[in-house]
Amino acid sequence: EGHADKTPDKPAVIFKDIELTYSQLNEKVCECADRLCSLGVKEKDIVAVHLERSCELVVFQLAVLKIGAIFLPVDKRYPVERIQQMCINCDVKLLITDELDESSVSVPVISLNDYKQISATSIAKTVKNLDDCYIIYTSGSTGVPKGCLLTGKGLLNFCLNNNTLETLNDISNPVFACVNSASFDYFIAETLLPLTNGFTTVVLDDNESTMQELFLSVVEKNDINVVMTTPTRLKIYYN
Repeated sequence: EGHADKTPDKPAVIFKDIELTYSQLNEKVCECADRLCSLGVKEKDIVAVHLERSCELVVFQLAVLKIGAIFLPVDKRYPVERIQQMCINCDVKLLITDELDESSVSVPVISLNDYKQISATSIAKTVKNLDDCYIIYTSGSTGVPKGCLLTGKGLLNFCLNNNTLETLNDISNPVFACVNSASFDYFIAETLLPLTNGFTTVVLDDNESTMQELFLSVVEKNDINVVMTTPTRLKIYYN
């Protein structure tokens, strides 16, 4: 919100041919937050978001945090059984999806298309939530996946006091590549970190984020100069 006031026309989030400036992003986040409130989502409620990679995913991330609710990203590649386990385990208030329906999981579900048709009847206020606000699940490779609660205080500290920011001092216009799964903690580093610092993040789709030729094409098109990911994924890009 602060950057929307200071640099309203600067690109904030880019996905393919869609570019949202900070002003446009803030407007979409406010609209999304208003709809969440109209659906009865309150502070501390857990909202699960199960969407394809796009600007929309980042809008929901910010909108949930804006109203003081708790954001639970759900990877599109997860099987229904795992999504069900996560939603029940967290007592999810609402699952927003572009694929599932209420017959798939036993929690309140709304499709993205239906969500966009909602007329907002509430005006969302920005809540400064320094307590629990984000849930990241483990891979489950050693058994049943477990959720880790992140606090607003911790997220702010990570985004505003990150060692990466010192490295970025040598870059005149940092442009991040958002390539990691929304359910992976690196997703925070390539969305919340750049956006709280007034930078630009480019969201790549699943193919662009896993295939070298497509990745390099997006990098060249958008002048991307910051990639934060695992060594394994970096090998895909640079070998």
